[in-house]
Amino acid sequence: MANKKSKSENNQESKPDNSVKVTIITTIGIIVTTLITALVAPAILRTLEKTPTQSPLPESTITSDVFIEDFSQGSKYWQTGLKDDDQRTATRSVVDGALRWQVIAKEETLTGIGSTSLLPLLSDFDLETTLKLVQAPESFEYGVRFRSSDAGFYYFLINRKGQFLLAKLLTSPDDHWVNLVWWTDSSVINLSGENMFRIRAVDNKIRLYINQALLADLADDSLSSGKTDIVAWVHKDTTSIVDMTSFKVTLLSP
Repeated sequence: MANKKSKSENNQESKPDNSVKVTIITTIGIIVTTLITALVAPAILRTLEKTPTQSPLPESTITSDVFIEDFSQGSKYWQTGLKDDDQRTATRSVVDGALRWQVIAKEETLTGIGSTSLLPLLSDFDLETTLKLVQAPESFEYGVRFRSSDAGFYYFLINRKGQFLLAKLLTSPDDHWVNLVWWTDSSVINLSGENMFRIRAVDNKIRLYINQALLADLADDSLSSGKTDIVAWVHKDTTSIVDMTSFKVTLLSP
C-alpha cells in the first residue's frame, strides 16, 4: 500500500536523537558550574581580603645593592640638624623635597654633610647626586668626598669658574695632599643652578662625570673603601646654601 512505510524507514524513526542528549548534558553542566561559582566565589573573595598585599616601596629605600633617596619623606642616609663650632655654623634640613645645607663660615675650612650609618662604606660603586646652588660666593668649591677613612680620602669638586678638581688626602706617614686632576675647565659645568655629579669607582679605576659628560678617567690605588660625604670649601664671613635634590648609589662588583 502507498501509505505503508518500509522497515528501514521505521528503524530510522526509532533511533534516539543524540543531539538532544548533548544539549541536555551541556545545560546541566552550565547549571552546575553556575551553582558552584555562586557558592565558592564568596569564600575565595573573603580569603583574598584577609591576605595582606605587598605595599609599594617608599621613595627613600634600600634594596640589596641600590640606595636611593629623593627627600620626599625626610632623609635616611644623610645627617640633619645643627652644627656650630669655631669654624662654621651649619644647618641641614629637608625642605621642599631637597636636603638643604646652609653654612655660615667663621674661618676658611673644608666642611660637609656626613652620611648616616644606613649608608654603608663604599668600595666599588656608581654614585649619582644632583646639587643645586641656591646661594654662594664666587669663591666656592663643592662636590663629593668618597672612600673616606682613617687612611685619607678622595674628593671631586667643581667651582663657579666652570672647573673641576680631583684630589686626595693621605694621612700616612703625615697628612699630605695630592692633586690627581688639577683645576680643569669644562663647558658642561653650570656656574649656578644644578649640576649632577657622578662617580664610578671600581677597584683602582675612577671615572668622573658632570651632567652625564665624562670629565676624567684614571687609575689610583691609594684608597679602596670608606664613607661618602657632600663637601665644600667655604671662606671666612661667607654664607652658602646648597640643595641636594637627588641621590643614588649602586654597589658594583670589580
